Amino acid sequence: MTQRQNGSITASNQGREIYLKLSGELRVTVCMSLNHCIDNFLELKNVDSVIVDLVDAGQADSTIMGLLARFAIECQRRFQVRPMLWCQMEDLRKLMAMSLDEVYDLVTFTREQESATRNYRQLIQLQSMSTDDVDAPGLRETIIEAHNRLIALDSDQADQFMAVVEALRNASYGDRDGSSSGKKSRATLA
Repeated sequence: MTQRQNGSITASNQGREIYLKLSGELRVTVCMSLNHCIDNFLELKNVDSVIVDLVDAGQADSTIMGLLARFAIECQRRFQVRPMLWCQMEDLRKLMAMSLDEVYDLVTFTREQESATRNYRQLIQLQSMSTDDVDAPGLRETIIEAHNRLIALDSDQADQFMAVVEALRNASYGDRDGSSSGKKSRATLA
């Protein structure tokens, strides 16, 4: 059985450039950290370039994809910058299926070309972000927002993600009225 590398986030904003690198298995355990990082980047005033690097990423769940869609849309709205998304050639089809090509300029790398991104990454100072507790406050709302962004990008995805959104809205734990059965919906891990 193959050992999976936990997801990690490293980030930098040097000069007027944002660089966000996601590595490993990108699951719900990194979504709150990613959301926080995105919020911090979106508070910047002057940005000329945005790069999201998924070259070393493994599997990424739909919540991560939705957060990346939100980031690209907000970068275009706030900075008038269309971000670049770096990925492996074999990940291109999945990113296009999630309609991320609508909001990112996708730049693909083969395994042989990957060393070019490593050289670039050595030139910038990266800050590591921590991963999250899956019970973090606001997690459910973050997952709902991420899936709503994917639905808004491509209405063909509505059927696929609406069930996740509805399950989370109707989840019986951590409701705003204070009642909690202590049970978690499996949909939170979608």
